[in-house]
Amino acid sequence: MRTSKRFYVLTLIAALAVIAALVVAGCASAGKAPKRSYKVIDSEDNRNPGWVTKLADEDCDAGYLGLAAWDRTDYNASLNEAGYKGPDDDVYYQNWRNEYGAPLWGRCENKKVARQAAPPPPPMAVAPAAPGDRDKDGIIDIRDQCPDVPGEAKYFGCPMPDRDKDTVADMDDDCPDTPGLPELRGCPRITQEERARFSGTIRGITFDTGKATIKPSSYSTLDDAVNLMKKYPYIILEIQGHTDSTGGVKTNKRLSQDRADSVKAYMVSKGVDGARIKTKGFGPDKPVADNKTAAGREQNRRIDFVIIEQ
Repeated sequence: MRTSKRFYVLTLIAALAVIAALVVAGCASAGKAPKRSYKVIDSEDNRNPGWVTKLADEDCDAGYLGLAAWDRTDYNASLNEAGYKGPDDDVYYQNWRNEYGAPLWGRCENKKVARQAAPPPPPMAVAPAAPGDRDKDGIIDIRDQCPDVPGEAKYFGCPMPDRDKDTVADMDDDCPDTPGLPELRGCPRITQEERARFSGTIRGITFDTGKATIKPSSYSTLDDAVNLMKKYPYIILEIQGHTDSTGGVKTNKRLSQDRADSVKAYMVSKGVDGARIKTKGFGPDKPVADNKTAAGREQNRRIDFVIIEQ
């Protein structure tokens, strides 16, 4: 009976001890924050520690951040979570205790290693500049042969070339060094005096008797005619050959044609375009004087010019 009572007493004591241990363990775990969690208290005056507490500035050198934790194990876990490494130079603050009297462990860490600066943003993409056009003529400078003077595309960005200033571009001007008229492709109109001199019978052009050979004395007159044709490149010239009535009609017509062709050949040899010269032989058909006299026959043996403008 005495043994049974003792057994019950011991059992009751053991049960009470277990209950007490559970109560103490529950209170201790209720006072701690979960592992690997932390908070920072910025107030220096608030010394009531939480899981991780900011130490007073005087506890660490200038430029350093002080942290403290409940105990070494939890301290390491919390600081590693925050990015700090190792407790090698930890400081044990005996005067810092939690509400349950547990001492705190602390460490001073450099503020600069707490967070790395974010990388700079990539440079903004810059749109390519529009092609330049300094003279504002619509032709970009790299294709403009006259980038500082407004011009035209057909002249590669340059003004219309016009040496004689007659408003006809040099490339379209048959007389680029002499002011002229647009309707005559930039050339001047032939004067009345020049027309009169080189129209009708041209005195001074003679041939060997019965032949189409031009006498040298005729060259100066023919050279003047060549110069006229070059000065007025729009002129078409018809050269007409005539004879007197001596001899047969067919022979005289052939001779008159040959003489007109000889005059053309001379002018072409001096640079006149042959396409601008026509020839025709009339023989004795168009006399201008009496063939019964020597003076009349001399007048009938002649070369006539007819000027035709295009």
